[in-house]
Amino acid sequence: MEDRGTGNGPGGRGAGSSADGTVPVATLIRLLGAVGVDPPSVRSAVSRLKRRGLLVAAKTADGAAGYAPSEAAVQLLDDGDRRIFGRLDAYCCATRPGAGGFAQCARSGQPAQPGQRTQPAQPDQPAQPGESSRSASRSASASGLGPASGAGPGPGPEKEPGDWLLAVFSVPEQERHKRHLLRSRLARLGFGTAAPGVWIAPALLREETRHTLERLGLASYVDLFQGEHAGFAPTADAVRRWWDLDALAARHHAFLATHEPVLQRWARRKTVPPADAYRDYLLALDSWRALPYADPGLPPGLLPDDWPGERSARVFAGLHERLRDAGAEFVRTQSG
Repeated sequence: MEDRGTGNGPGGRGAGSSADGTVPVATLIRLLGAVGVDPPSVRSAVSRLKRRGLLVAAKTADGAAGYAPSEAAVQLLDDGDRRIFGRLDAYCCATRPGAGGFAQCARSGQPAQPGQRTQPAQPDQPAQPGESSRSASRSASASGLGPASGAGPGPGPEKEPGDWLLAVFSVPEQERHKRHLLRSRLARLGFGTAAPGVWIAPALLREETRHTLERLGLASYVDLFQGEHAGFAPTADAVRRWWDLDALAARHHAFLATHEPVLQRWARRKTVPPADAYRDYLLALDSWRALPYADPGLPPGLLPDDWPGERSARVFAGLHERLRDAGAEFVRTQSG
């Protein structure tokens, strides 16, 4: 996808939007209507996001009224892009010796079978030249599509497996509503519970956790620590206490049950109609985006041998590679 500032991408001027990502509500209604969201629901969602300070009123380059993401929303989108797309390498390929990167895995278009070790894919063509993943991902977020094909998935894990982030918080009784907010936000970030008031996550979530707590005004109640597990029980056993792995596996299997057949159907199709690609990709993205939060990227050596996370990531990667560009073309036609 082109940089939004060039005016040629789905979020650019050529799409009836301004370079800062301003999109008219009418465009959002058309795009979301293609996946079954009715206009009142779109308007209601826009109103909620405006009240939360995530959307601000603005005008497109041609003077049409619309909304653009606020600075807080841009940070939220950047963090979300790293979580939703950036860790596909860790799930899809980096967890298996000899495997290639995200683009190679995705281009294979074939989901791994349970327990199958990934082999290096042989792409039909070299990856396209990279572009600014930050600007591309913002444009994609504005259009409802993910980072551009060939742009790469963004940074992978920032720390070696085995490094843990601890969040220890204390909230005065008179502000107990913030205690509930802290717990819910840490849970939504993918933290497990090590003990009352002590939450744990892979260290790669450190910067996103800092951004989230600062954005919500909760940083003053929390101390963050980073280190190794040096307890008496094996770390794999402790991980099973900290997270409900059975529930997480069930969520991966639910994603696979819905979207693996979709990938298989697309693998048999010779053409990629933009409207169909947009619908199937956006539905897959909407289902997938919750998984990297519920399943925060636990070290593979601490997970069961039949863990379905890699398989579901490969399915999403295959859909991303197959459908994303055609879906972006549909966005352009609907946004003009």
